[in-house]
Amino acid sequence: MKASDAYDDNSDLPTECGASLPYPKSIDITFNGDFTMNQSEPLHVGRYARITYKIERLGRPCSEIELCMFYNHGEPTCKKISYRPFQIQHTFIIKSSGKLNIYVHSYSPNPYHVPGTCDKYDSNYGSNWQFDVLP
Repeated sequence: MKASDAYDDNSDLPTECGASLPYPKSIDITFNGDFTMNQSEPLHVGRYARITYKIERLGRPCSEIELCMFYNHGEPTCKKISYRPFQIQHTFIIKSSGKLNIYVHSYSPNPYHVPGTCDKYDSNYGSNWQFDVLP
């Protein structure tokens, strides 16, 4: 599996005549503002999953936020997420069994490597948030 397979750009969602149809029922993973998490049911390959992330987990976020994911010991694939006030959401198809690792990175672009720029992670103290994925 390629690292890019960790993400799905939603291009394979069902459509008819160019109109988007509703997502099939997804498994919800919620990262709450009080630093708790909820998972609606076990993750299974081929199912849709929806991540809801409460921005207050980052304190004051930097100018950019990306959601990073990878399966097992693969390379992370990160996707810039635009956020509505207070939360981000992302829906994808689960592509591999084993462990799904998730972390959030908030940063301000720093092309000149100026010290003191904004760079924050929500990653379970560097261990990533890990979820079991069943076949």
